[in-house]
Amino acid sequence: MKKTKSVVRVASIVEYKNLEKYLEKKASKGLMLSKIEQYSLLFDVVEPRKLNFNVSLFYHTGVFDCPDEEKDVDYKTICEESGWKYCTNNEVYQVFYKEKNQEAIPIHSDPSVEYETVKKAFWKANFWGIIVTLCAIVVFFSNTFYLELRDFVTNMGLYTMAIPFLLLLVFFATYSLQFVWLVRNRINLIQGNPLTFPSNKAIFIRNIFVITLIIVSIAAFLFAISEIYSSFVEGVLSFSLFLGGGLHLQH
Repeated sequence: MKKTKSVVRVASIVEYKNLEKYLEKKASKGLMLSKIEQYSLLFDVVEPRKLNFNVSLFYHTGVFDCPDEEKDVDYKTICEESGWKYCTNNEVYQVFYKEKNQEAIPIHSDPSVEYETVKKAFWKANFWGIIVTLCAIVVFFSNTFYLELRDFVTNMGLYTMAIPFLLLLVFFATYSLQFVWLVRNRINLIQGNPLTFPSNKAIFIRNIFVITLIIVSIAAFLFAISEIYSSFVEGVLSFSLFLGGGLHLQH
């Protein structure tokens, strides 16, 4: 029976080059990618292999354009004819590989075309998420204007004040590296420089920041509902005592 291993990994659109290095490192340790999903990677346990990976972005269309499946199939064919073997794909990535000592034609040869592909992929994948998040931030900020002074001494009132700032931090953590990549590499193209990509250190800091935000958000939510829970428990106890007293009087 073939052994498999699942690894949780979240990567933004502009981190595909980092993903290539990650997959090469895993293959050298005997883990070959078999399936890629939105938040996890599935590996087959194999003999260690020295491979080169190429992670290509799927989107070649704009935000409001229909998917061009024929173009995606043609791209896959071109990659295979260039010496790359198809590995797997999800809705964002197509993954190819080759043996390290095998010759193959580089897939990304024109920086301007690669940049445009990344830009389209970013907006195609994130446009509605950005719109929804910004709308939620505006709504939650507007709710703070209706708070009264007495609300600032309640758990729910404090949570209502904090949630728009937490959402802003989530927005920053989610999209900052991608926006920086788009701006920086637009400048690189104008100046004739090669495209640059986030460092592993920057990605690590981003991931720690996101994990911290998740923990803080959960703690803030529990802090907010603890007051409601306490009031509910007090209400149940009071009602129980009231019923108990009524039954006692009836006897």
